[in-house]
Amino acid sequence: MKFFIFIIFHSVLCLLQVNSLVVDGGINFLFFGSNFSDYVSTTLNYNFTSLQNTKYFNINKPTAVFLHGWGTSFVASVNQALAVAFISRGDYNTIIVDWSKYASDPDYYEVAASINDQATFIVQVLIQMQNAGYNLTSIYFMGHSLGANILGRVGYQLIKNYNFTPTRISGIEPTGVFFGNFNEWPTGISLLFPILNFLNAKFVDIIHTDIYGQGENYPVGHMDFWPNFGHDQPACSINPFYFTCNPWNDNCLNCNHIRSLKYFTESVSSGLVRKFKSRLCNGTNYFTSACYAVVASMGFYADNYANNPGNYFLTTTGVSPYSVSNF
Repeated sequence: MKFFIFIIFHSVLCLLQVNSLVVDGGINFLFFGSNFSDYVSTTLNYNFTSLQNTKYFNINKPTAVFLHGWGTSFVASVNQALAVAFISRGDYNTIIVDWSKYASDPDYYEVAASINDQATFIVQVLIQMQNAGYNLTSIYFMGHSLGANILGRVGYQLIKNYNFTPTRISGIEPTGVFFGNFNEWPTGISLLFPILNFLNAKFVDIIHTDIYGQGENYPVGHMDFWPNFGHDQPACSINPFYFTCNPWNDNCLNCNHIRSLKYFTESVSSGLVRKFKSRLCNGTNYFTSACYAVVASMGFYADNYANNPGNYFLTTTGVSPYSVSNF
C-alpha cells in the first residue's frame, strides 16, 4: 500500500513516498528458560497453556517483555545482554519479541510506517496469552528505539480495543526519526506516527541519550531521564558521516542511541542496588531549569519514584559500570 505524507524533520519539509509493509506473521515471542540459548519460540495460535508452570514461564512471577529496535535482532549483543540480565535476576519470566523479519528491512521509513501493523500482530498474541490464563497486568514492557514506538501502539490498541491499560512501558531511547512530539504533529499525521507517550500505559518512563541524532528530544513519559543532558554520551565519538557508517557499530554516532540500552541493562543487573541517581528539574534544558532535591533511579527501578513525575538529569561514565551515583 502506498501513501504520501509530509514530514517536518530538523526544520526541513520533505515529501516521502512510503510503501508500508504488510505484517502477516514472522513475529515471534521467545520464552527463555535458564540461559539465553534455552528458549521456546512461539507466535500466533501457539498452545500457550503448554508453557505454564514450566521453566519457561512461572505464573507466580511478573514477566519482562522486550522489543528490539530497527536493524537488529534478538541475537545482537546489546539485546542478549538485557535478556541475560533478567534471566540472571531469576524473579522475572523473560520474553523477547523478535520482529527481525521486518526490522531487517533496510528501508527504515517503510518499517516505521508499518508500526501499527506490527502492534496489531503483537496485541493478537497477547490476547491469546491472556485467554490461555496469562496475566497481562503483570507484564513489564520495554522497547528500544523503534521497538519502543511499536510498544506505544501496542498500549494504544490494548486500551482502545480491549479496555486494558498496560502497567508499565519503558521507552529506551524511542526513535524520533519519522516521529515527533505527539502533541505537535498536524492532525492526521499524529494518528499515523505518534511516538510512545504517557497515554499508552499507567506508567511510562523514557531514557533519552541521542536527542540530536536518532532519539526523541521531547519529554513524552511520566518520567523522562536525560543522562549527560540527553546527548554526547561519554566515550561516544561523533561521526560527521553518520549515514555512511555502520548503524550498529559503537564507533558510529549511533553509539549514543545504543548507550541507552547499556544503561538500562546495568540497572536491571544491579540486583537490589538502585543505580543511576537522577535529579528532578522543571524543564528539559538543565542549564536553564530550576532543579530540586527530589531524586530518582533511572532504569529498572524508576517506577518506585512514580509519584514524582518530570524530567530527571544525571551523569554517567563512558565505560561499564556506567552509574556514577547509586542509592
